Amino acid sequence: MASIGENRKREYSVSEMVEGKSVCVHGVPVSLSPVKKSRKNPEVTYFEGQISDGKKCARFVSFETGLLAEMEKGKDKELPLALDRSDVKCSKLSGELEVHLNKKSGVALSPRKFSNVALPREMKTDLGSIVSLTMNQPLDVLVKVVKMNDVTMVKKADGTELTKQDVVIGDRTGCCRYKIKDILKLDRCTLVNTYH
Repeated sequence: MASIGENRKREYSVSEMVEGKSVCVHGVPVSLSPVKKSRKNPEVTYFEGQISDGKKCARFVSFETGLLAEMEKGKDKELPLALDRSDVKCSKLSGELEVHLNKKSGVALSPRKFSNVALPREMKTDLGSIVSLTMNQPLDVLVKVVKMNDVTMVKKADGTELTKQDVVIGDRTGCCRYKIKDILKLDRCTLVNTYH
């Protein structure tokens, strides 16, 4: 992994980011997804996660899946990385700034040092908080199952079958639909029981 120096004009730590194209963002990857297929276009693959400088976390998404190995190494070893030639954009969903990596982007060791970069564990405690959640933010809530649909089998594009069940969960602030895809959770879920 190469190192990127501090001689560029448009370099930011996560907490300093501003919207811009072809910038360099410094931070430590704290969460990382596997490679996924786009829902709109299954030929497009990407991965996403969060990067932190110890003061703030931001989502990143990469449509250049060849960068995944370097990001995994950074996450596993808690290394500061420089996401070079990236675009910083405002998310249409959350309104937060996020980093987009593309075919021109690169990942290298950063000369900057960061501490306390763990994913923030600020927990939301009721379903009414869902609208204020950001991507990958934990939700810790006590709910009741108020409605259960039948268990169904769903075939994925590759032919494998998944078991899923839609349930409606609720608390004192509201209700929402929850999809259960884990067969072990399906066996434990019953109507009107309370879950944490």
